[in-house]
Amino acid sequence: MIWGDYHTHTKNSDGHGTLIETLRQAQKLGLRQVGITDHGFRHVARGMKPRDVDKMRTQIEQYKAEFDVQCLLGIEANIYTSDGQIDLLPQQRDLFDYVVAGYHKAVWSKSIADAFRFGIPAFCADWTSYTDAQRRKYTKTMVQAIKTGKINVLAHLNYGIPAFVSEVGKAAMDYDVYVELNGKRVSMTDDEVMTLYDMGVKFILNSDGHYPNKIGNVDVPLAVVDRLKLDKSRIVNWEKLPDMTKKI
Repeated sequence: MIWGDYHTHTKNSDGHGTLIETLRQAQKLGLRQVGITDHGFRHVARGMKPRDVDKMRTQIEQYKAEFDVQCLLGIEANIYTSDGQIDLLPQQRDLFDYVVAGYHKAVWSKSIADAFRFGIPAFCADWTSYTDAQRRKYTKTMVQAIKTGKINVLAHLNYGIPAFVSEVGKAAMDYDVYVELNGKRVSMTDDEVMTLYDMGVKFILNSDGHYPNKIGNVDVPLAVVDRLKLDKSRIVNWEKLPDMTKKI
């Protein structure tokens, strides 16, 4: 089983539960750690507000004595520009214990020009219509996010925008970033998962739980792991705790 779930949401973004409900579910399942990762600040209508961060940190401290499970405060930052920027300023990084980053469609662009270069084409494209040139563009975006974003986990790779996973995987290995197999969907093909596995990429299984009863549920990615007969020792939160220390 997993010992920690590091991608969960609360009502501070688009989740449907509270922090204490997340902790209750995590403890019920016997998790040792759970991370709260509400959406980043530029997410349209669903992002957390900067004022929420201090409130959440205070709540975590208040509940510490009530639960055996350790609660970490993270963020699911948005990769929102063509050059791989995430919506987390350098001075905001210390507010969080760790950073998950992924692409989402409904995010404010940094400029009108970049919206037409990156955000709008990604929002409107039909998955089957992507060209190799577009895949190369999005691959560069993901690689740059890993290199410059000081992130710990790359969320739901190939969800929304496709990339060449071998190049993303190399960057993830070079910068010690975990590649998530997401509890709602694994957006990579079996061949792509195997490509990363054969390269030596470190996987992490997370629920992406938006409801309290979904916390800790990794049945979807676990089915992929079992079907492909992946060695579970390569999953950083499988019967052990991963290193979620900050990227310098």
